[in-house]
Amino acid sequence: MSRKQRRQSRRESGRPPWTIDSVYGGGPGQTHIPLYSTRLVGPNGQAMSIGRMQREGEVDCQIDTVAIASRFDFAHCPLCLAVVPGTDEHVPPENIGGTVMTRTCDDCNNKAGGRTEPELEHWWNDTLVRARLESTLGPVRGPRVAGNLYRRQTSDGEPVFALAGKHDSAVRDILDHGGDITLTFGLPDRARVFAAALKSAYLGACLLARRVPFTREAEAVRAALRAARDTQKSEPLSLRGIDFDWWIARRPGSIEAGRIGLERVRVAGEEPQYAVSLGGALLVSWPVGGYLVGSDRASDRILWIDSMGANSR
Repeated sequence: MSRKQRRQSRRESGRPPWTIDSVYGGGPGQTHIPLYSTRLVGPNGQAMSIGRMQREGEVDCQIDTVAIASRFDFAHCPLCLAVVPGTDEHVPPENIGGTVMTRTCDDCNNKAGGRTEPELEHWWNDTLVRARLESTLGPVRGPRVAGNLYRRQTSDGEPVFALAGKHDSAVRDILDHGGDITLTFGLPDRARVFAAALKSAYLGACLLARRVPFTREAEAVRAALRAARDTQKSEPLSLRGIDFDWWIARRPGSIEAGRIGLERVRVAGEEPQYAVSLGGALLVSWPVGGYLVGSDRASDRILWIDSMGANSR
């Protein structure tokens, strides 16, 4: 069947081969939140569910909430310390469900954020970036820009790619004709993913303690974030000053906008660790060192010291 005949058949039937029955995580009014899952219905009533990719290295763990942060504004920018904060800061980034939780200076907000946070969003959304498609069949010759692609999978584990954002109109012709299709793409910048996660986790730690920490780890994080702020997108970013072990993980479930928590994470057979929970779904290991000595639920803050026998400035 030719493309013209196929399109004519669709018009006559009044529906395409598959229609969207339900969508979770996207749609009108939620354009900044990407597709999490959808259910498609075929022409004969058969259903197909598409959801998030399962990542390698997933582990079962017990997570207990120790404290929840609330909005708090600091006297100085908590990232660079030297400038009076003047802009609203979303923690985590707004495009993965963050809300305004504090204020930072313009450079730390827009430069550090603009040069790193899109990469964290790509990592969070399982995005293939700068994708191109090329087919051996049909009238379209040469690779065509497909923009960004969300990686998803069916309930049977089969991979699915969803177009996200602007793309060449010829991409749909390539997909219609089928044949052997070559996909080329890039992956999120790992260093910038880490820098953006560190920024949100560091701000989350400041909010939980309601003060700016001055541990060795906190100083290293601030230095790394200043480097991220001052490094152009076209230049490679190095986080050489971060010499302590830390990790980021994605927790199953939906984002809870505005929720920043201190979590105790227990994996069977291992010592418990503390992590900052961002939006209830992104976990970053506690980034500023020091010692947790308790929590004050009446004031929604943790009782934490920089070092044994010393407090913050």
